[in-house]
Amino acid sequence: TSPSPVAGQLCYRTDLVSLWMYNGSAWIEIAEGTGLEVTESKTTIGHASLTEASNGVAQQIAMFTLPASSRMMGVAMKHSAAFTGGGATTVTASVGTAAVPTMVAPAFNVLQAIGDTVLQDVNLFSTPSHAATALVCQFTPDASHNLDGLTMGSLDVWVLYLILT
Repeated sequence: TSPSPVAGQLCYRTDLVSLWMYNGSAWIEIAEGTGLEVTESKTTIGHASLTEASNGVAQQIAMFTLPASSRMMGVAMKHSAAFTGGGATTVTASVGTAAVPTMVAPAFNVLQAIGDTVLQDVNLFSTPSHAATALVCQFTPDASHNLDGLTMGSLDVWVLYLILT
């Protein structure tokens, strides 16, 4: 049996690509007359974008600028091709701001084998700032290897956010 929803509970319908809220008696679509706009941003980062040649040095890839008055609902990271090459034993990806690159989503191992359940899903209702904020994906190799040695790999990062209007 399914648990009973609670008033104010949110649900993102992937089949409808929309956010819904239970108002105590029925599910209503958030975007209808609430003053909220739901948006999804997807960034794909391939191994060719990783050019840092110094051992153990991280590289930040600009994703997009989160609009002012936004609240992030969630972040998902999934790789469609595992990162390989260069002998690295650890390469992680995190999402945040340039100053705090793990603020939104902590380190995700991009060297692990791909699979339907190999992903990182972070649920949140937060924002780094009420002002427009640039988000980055930071890749970090182990101390003995560099990122430009990678010869394969692709990571998709989705950010779902609301714009308060």
